[in-house]
Amino acid sequence: MKEHSDNQVVPDVEQQEEQLNLLVYQALEQDGSLIPTTPEAVARAEAELDNEDLELPATLANFDAALRHASQNHLMNCMPLQIPTGTEENLARAAREGGDVPPEVEAQMRADRAASEDDANAKGQH
Repeated sequence: MKEHSDNQVVPDVEQQEEQLNLLVYQALEQDGSLIPTTPEAVARAEAELDNEDLELPATLANFDAALRHASQNHLMNCMPLQIPTGTEENLARAAREGGDVPPEVEAQMRADRAASEDDANAKGQH
């Protein structure tokens, strides 16, 4: 701290900056703009939430509805997952511990998968 000409103590620039940072942090925390990170801050936030009457919007009532809402309103950017050719087949075979699958069972599995993919594409799922 520095002493001013009229004997007032003036905090130096570093102390002023530190005080300003603390005030900004406290304001953002109280406003709810910061996620609580300490046990004390979490306890305060939980206590404040207990005093509020909050109701979950219908669009968030279940996961499927929330996903549909986000997708319809372009609130998320989804890209289809591209699995390298052969990887899926190798994983499926590994899951069967390398055992052979009879041709008729494999044909049915492929038909079921194609039907499922067609159904998903018809519904516009990502």
